[in-house]
Parts: sequence; structure tokens; C-alpha cells
Amino acid sequence: MLINIILTTLKCSNLIQKDTVCRIHLKLSRFFVQRRYSSSLLGNLNNMVSKADCTGAGGPCKLRVNNIVKSEFDKREYRGLELQNGMKVVLISDPTTDKSAAALDVNIGYLCDPKELPGLAHFCEHMLFMGTETYPAENEYNKFLSEHSGYSNAYTSADHTNYHFEVSPDHLEKALDIFSKFFICPLFEAGSTEREVNAVNLEHDKNIPNDTWRLDQLDKSTCDPNHDYNRFGTGNKETLDTIPKSKGMNVRDELLKFHDKWYSSNIMGFAILGKESLDDLEKMVADKFKDVKNKNVKTPVWNTHPY
Repeated sequence: MLINIILTTLKCSNLIQKDTVCRIHLKLSRFFVQRRYSSSLLGNLNNMVSKADCTGAGGPCKLRVNNIVKSEFDKREYRGLELQNGMKVVLISDPTTDKSAAALDVNIGYLCDPKELPGLAHFCEHMLFMGTETYPAENEYNKFLSEHSGYSNAYTSADHTNYHFEVSPDHLEKALDIFSKFFICPLFEAGSTEREVNAVNLEHDKNIPNDTWRLDQLDKSTCDPNHDYNRFGTGNKETLDTIPKSKGMNVRDELLKFHDKWYSSNIMGFAILGKESLDDLEKMVADKFKDVKNKNVKTPVWNTHPY
């Protein structure tokens, strides 16, 4: 339930940009649903922002949004931020919470996989957790969370990738420090490649008997083969190991290129819930994420229908 609140908040974390539409992730949303509803969504977001107290901010923040509209029964406090590196942030302060949580969303998913490497975005999601320069041990993150009543998960969608965790309130800052390094100095160790390819393959095997997954893939496979919607987003051992090797491709090298091209702070949204005050949460987040690189990435827009 807690993570659902965080993820729901995160989907609207771009409300601090007046020209940004909070996307609805429905079937083929990028191709026709978003266009149909973007005007009303934009109007709603503009109303939310116009009723808020938007101020410029010095230091690591260049924009701060106070007095975000909320239910009169909601006792939590909220604040929106845009960091100097372009990352959008929503802070949620609740002194009574028995769990802290955070989620980071990157506005890139499997539709941006190279045609010759289906599943690369999903593989990147797996490999990102395999240690950082600051915390090189592969299990450091999960070990810390499990020791402090927490857990983590991630998923790759068509046009975004999400990473999130929960932890006991007294250990939020340390968990956040470990988490933030995944987006600053990941290792992508070569020794982890084969194991994580196998993990992706197991995930694919799990999906095979599921009718929802089968129908979804049938939908993609029967669309225009030249459209980016014609993708196999999960990937498996064949697409991430067997076929690339037969073509002389180094999957880890391609992974590094993909991460370097797309993982940029200006297309990231972050939401955090903690018992700390908004000021303390702001300081914590700004300090942990200020070094995420802004590569001024422009996310793709698909103007043609896949059928």
C-alpha cells in the first residue's frame, strides 16, 4: 500500500513543470490516448500549479512548489522540487509513518531498445543493482533493506523504468545513499552479466503460460514491424546472449552505451515519503541526487500509429 502511494504520487511528480503532461499509461498511450487527453490533463496540472506557491530556489534546487493541492483530510505535507540537474521531486512528510519509501522513475523503457537487442532496457534495470563504486558489494542494497524491515523492486515498461524501495523510518537516509549511487556510479560488472541474463530468462519463462503476457506480445508482434511498438520488451537468453554472440556483439558494451545515452537526470522523477520535515527531506534528497548527470536527453515521441 505504501509503495502504491509513492508510485501514484510519482506519476504526477512532473506537476512542477507547467508544460508537462502527467501521462496516463493505458494501452498504446504514447500513440493515441495521450494525444486525446493531453489538453484536459495539462489544464488540470496547470490549475494545481497555479494554486501552489511556486518559488525559485537557490543552491541545489532551482524550483520549489509549496502548498500543493490535497484533500482536506490528508494530514501529510507535500512539496515539489526541481533540482539544478533537472530532476523532478515530490517530498511527502508524515511524522506518524511506520515505513519510509522512495521511488525513482526514468522516462525511458523498452520501446528504446536497439532493434537488434530486445530486452536491453529490462536487462539494464537488472544490472543497475549489481553494485556501485561507493558500495561495490552486489548484495549491499538488499542486505541493508532486509535488515531494516524493507524491500525493493523495479520494473521496465514501454516508455519508463521504475525503481522503488521501503525501509524502516530510522534508516531512510542510509538506504537513500545506497540507492542514489545506482544512478551516479553503477559498476555494471562483467561478472554479473551471465547471471542476470539468466534471471531475465527465468522471468520470461514465468511469463510464457500467462495469457495476459501472451496477448500483449501478440499485440506487439502483429503491428507494423518498422514501428518501435514492435518489440519484445522482456528479453531472454536468446536475445541477450545467444544471438548477440553469433553476431560478434558484446552485450555489456551495448548496455553501457544504452545507459550512457538515456539515463539522465532531466528525464527522472523521484518521490519520497519519510517522517522527517519537508526541509530535512529536501536537504537529504538534494544532497544524494545532485551528482546525477544531466545529459539533456529528449525522450522520443511516437506520432504514428503502430497498426
